[in-house]
Amino acid sequence: MENSNQTKTFNNIGKAIKDARNKKGLTQKEFSKEIGIGNEWLCRLENGNANNTSITTMLKIAEYLEVDLNIDIYGKSLNT
Repeated sequence: MENSNQTKTFNNIGKAIKDARNKKGLTQKEFSKEIGIGNEWLCRLENGNANNTSITTMLKIAEYLEVDLNIDIYGKSLNT
């Protein structure tokens, strides 16, 4: 079961992805096709409901949107 911090994190990630996608002028359908995931999955991700998205998919998203993927592991920030 997710705690409130996890839910907030997934919601923030989803909003950031949606905002970056919109800045590029892409629809969900266009973007999901470009990165190779289903449109329904992207919708769930943007709404904070895809908490088991692979790191590989997250890296594809970050690369395509030309944004950094910041990961905080054990108090050390890793920027990709």
